[in-house]
Amino acid sequence: MIFLAVTLGFFAENIRENITESSRAKEYARLLYDDLKLDTALLHHLADLQLTRSKKLDSLYEILKQGNLQENAKLVYYYGAYMGLENPYIPNDATMQQLRSSGNLRIFKKMELYNAITRYYNICSYYDNIMKARPKMSLSFPAKVYDTYELMGFLAVTPDIRNAVHMSTGNPKLLTTDKQVFNEFSLYVGNEIGTCQISLMLLRSRIEKSLNELLTELENDYNLKSAIERTE
Repeated sequence: MIFLAVTLGFFAENIRENITESSRAKEYARLLYDDLKLDTALLHHLADLQLTRSKKLDSLYEILKQGNLQENAKLVYYYGAYMGLENPYIPNDATMQQLRSSGNLRIFKKMELYNAITRYYNICSYYDNIMKARPKMSLSFPAKVYDTYELMGFLAVTPDIRNAVHMSTGNPKLLTTDKQVFNEFSLYVGNEIGTCQISLMLLRSRIEKSLNELLTELENDYNLKSAIERTE
């Protein structure tokens, strides 16, 4: 009888632990899922921004190729304002950080889900490293080309960075049309166009793909919906 009681107690304790772990896994999965939904919105915002920048900087590059810089000074200011208009892709990783620091990442037993989590955050880190490694224009260089006060007239503080650049009503002049200066400037513009294209490729073909795969794994394993969907 004593042996039976001990055995039953052991099984009961195991059942309680499994139920508790299953509940924790569901809660972490829900928190992670909501983080990823925020990432989805950020990704679409950033991809749209990079597409806009790529088009505007393409237009700037064509103007620089054609010459007649002072005649097109207003457009050089307008399109040039997009050079510094960018946002990083920083995933909402509060849940992921908590899972790592507490050692609870192992709570997800399914290998496909574990791999999807690891793959997504690794790709995010890869993207961040690529963007940080790109050549950047020194802040002192635009001062050779633009009147700072005139340039600021093309920029505004807006809730959405995509709306921060607007056409000024003034008629600004460039500080120089020196061929060597604009040759260097054209190089910077060309590099930034390439960066926009690489960013778009990685966002759409790598990050978005792995993000959607992870969301699907969480939806299938834990029957999840986003916080917005749960309130509807």
